[in-house]
Amino acid sequence: MRKLTYTRAIHTPTLGANLISVSAFDKVGLTIIFEGGRAVIKKKDGTAVLSARCVRGMYVVDEATGDVPCVGYPDTPLAMASVSHPTTLEQWHRRLAHCSLLTISEMVKLGLVDGLDVSDNELRGKCEDCVVGQQTRQPFDGKTETDLDPLELVSFDLWGPS
Repeated sequence: MRKLTYTRAIHTPTLGANLISVSAFDKVGLTIIFEGGRAVIKKKDGTAVLSARCVRGMYVVDEATGDVPCVGYPDTPLAMASVSHPTTLEQWHRRLAHCSLLTISEMVKLGLVDGLDVSDNELRGKCEDCVVGQQTRQPFDGKTETDLDPLELVSFDLWGPS
């Protein structure tokens, strides 16, 4: 057994925020540049994903205010980066909580949602989540006993942990 001593560890038992691991970004192929009290996380194509500023030795992620321009979309706020490119109807269906495809098409046609740009109107198969969510089952097998006195058979509808 070997004993290790950390001399520059930050212990924050009451920290009310999430920490982001630089190694996790590196593992998925993102590049992190630390320079001048700032950090910028970029994709391989140079698109900025996040930016952060150094505050008392910790890098705090900037709010999505457009401080990090998206390649090809310099005035697009970071929060809109995921919707700044045309996306398939299937992806919009998932993003909009499995909204009806007809409703999404109608929103596009009438221009009701900013940034709702559909690149492909084709749906490949059925949405598995929608199919599972709409399945029903019978609570009983259909057989009942008819010669029971009142309260001899009691049924409960219990809801488990959710």
